[in-house]
Amino acid sequence: MNLYVSCYNVTNDSFSDGGQFNNPDKAIEQIQELASYGASIIEIGAQSTRQGAVIHTPEEEYNKLKPVLDGITTLINKGMLKVSIDSFWSSTVKRLLENYQISWINDVKGDFDNRTLKSIAEKGCKLCFMHSLSIPPNQELILSLEHRPISLIKEWGKQSIERLLNIGFSQENIILDPGIGFGKSSYQNIEILRYVQELRSLDVQIMVGHSRKSYIQAFSTVDAKNRDIETIATSLALKDKVDFLRVHNVRNHMRFFTTYQNFHQ
Repeated sequence: MNLYVSCYNVTNDSFSDGGQFNNPDKAIEQIQELASYGASIIEIGAQSTRQGAVIHTPEEEYNKLKPVLDGITTLINKGMLKVSIDSFWSSTVKRLLENYQISWINDVKGDFDNRTLKSIAEKGCKLCFMHSLSIPPNQELILSLEHRPISLIKEWGKQSIERLLNIGFSQENIILDPGIGFGKSSYQNIEILRYVQELRSLDVQIMVGHSRKSYIQAFSTVDAKNRDIETIATSLALKDKVDFLRVHNVRNHMRFFTTYQNFHQ
């Protein structure tokens, strides 16, 4: 059975839910709800990675995350909640690791320096590293059309995993995210989702962040915030191919898959 990573954005400009829960009190309440719905990990980010997003400084990012983490620290320390931090600033990650009990770090650029990676490994955190060509994404910069996109990601993943193992990560603490929507055309994104199980040969866990992404425009005209039906359908197609599904609407996923499993014993 897949585990759900629920993405929670403390931002004003994320592509599907920016500004909805960026008040710290609302954020804490919403995070508690997400955990109660069945999210195994709450991924908290204070930097939108959508196209055209404003890039915050590390200090701005930390100051957005701090009040939220302060509000849920008791739950984290009691083991009632596991938190992943979505960031590409090394200084933010280091400060958070010093002050909070973080379970995962999501390196959305896949380019942390060795010193930062070593500090993550020494804390025993899981590291999710994502394939991307640019953050925020640039529609003009995509993978080569001459090769299968899953093959290119697989080769990149192999090299990245070797580096992480040499730095000190254990195999079970490495998670690969193929980076749906980052440096790929809609066609390439769909092909990656179709063949994502090929990444299993790398012997690390796989997470896919497909929720409400723009590849859905290839077969649907609904706007981003209304793409949960298409997202759940994609999750169904992925359920036996990956370990983690990173989604916005955990509650609807749990409702759907609870019903589905009652008829597919």
